Amino acid sequence: MKTYGEKALVINLSRQQLTKPPDLSKCVLLKQLYLSSCQLTEPPCLSSCQELAYLDLWNNQLTEPPDVTNCTKLVRIGLDKNPALSEGFQREFYGAEQIAEYRRLYSEYKENQS
Repeated sequence: MKTYGEKALVINLSRQQLTKPPDLSKCVLLKQLYLSSCQLTEPPCLSSCQELAYLDLWNNQLTEPPDVTNCTKLVRIGLDKNPALSEGFQREFYGAEQIAEYRRLYSEYKENQS
């Protein structure tokens, strides 16, 4: 698994056959992450990605939604075409209102996992 450096602003690995998400632990400046059509079953860890604005994870096999708690600048999350996710998450979330809705859904999801 490749580790990306702290200066990475955009990572596009769409249509790559990834077995695991990339290591983003050093990507403190990352603004855009594209991982569509990668066959991923788990979302990437985004805890270091505080500058992330665009997250594209559509058309994967994710079994759980991504934790975007630390991603305070998000404006878009694409999760459609992830059949293993509950229907509430299988869509695109765009803009402040929909990102707030995603955070609410994610919070409910985590509570139900406990």
